[in-house]
Amino acid sequence: FYFDIESQEYITYPYDHVKVSFNRANNTFTITTDDGTKYIFDILEKSSSAPTTSGTYVENYTTWWVSKIQNSNNTDEISFLYGSENHHFFSSSSTTRYYQVGTNNNCLGAPPPLDYENVVTQTWYAAKPLSKILFKGGSVEFIGFSAEREDLEGGHALQSIKVLNESQQVIKQFDLTFFYASGGGGTNGCIGFDSRANKWLFLQ
Repeated sequence: FYFDIESQEYITYPYDHVKVSFNRANNTFTITTDDGTKYIFDILEKSSSAPTTSGTYVENYTTWWVSKIQNSNNTDEISFLYGSENHHFFSSSSTTRYYQVGTNNNCLGAPPPLDYENVVTQTWYAAKPLSKILFKGGSVEFIGFSAEREDLEGGHALQSIKVLNESQQVIKQFDLTFFYASGGGGTNGCIGFDSRANKWLFLQ
């Protein structure tokens, strides 16, 4: 969906019979379907980023996670609980420069550039990983490894998923395994700031 400035309404695309409302006081989205089911998005993730060459940081809300799904008469609901992780990572972007070419292949009297500008940005991310889903008759737990990920500072890989009944007994469990792959890059770009940028986590 998107926000229509003229009508001051949230419009679904493609069009759907759902109502999207936003509470500016607490930055909460609520989506209501035709049958009256409400999806409440009030778990926010926020990021702060800046180029490594500058100390000017820009903060933004980047993600809204659902916390509750309620039926039309509020007699039943599904709740989503989240943990907290503070991620820190680097990203690289390039800038293309355009020059007016003059005579003798010169750019305004100067030789043309031989390279481009590579900008490395560092980002702090207040992540909210899903930890538990609660519903009538049971719950689902998402358990992360205690050790920090090798490819993401402050991050923790998912270790297992447990399905519990109303008595909190485990009736099904999924254990996850993973491995890391390393790139062959040098020390330029992000890798020069953080060796984790040269690793990637893969689920087995």
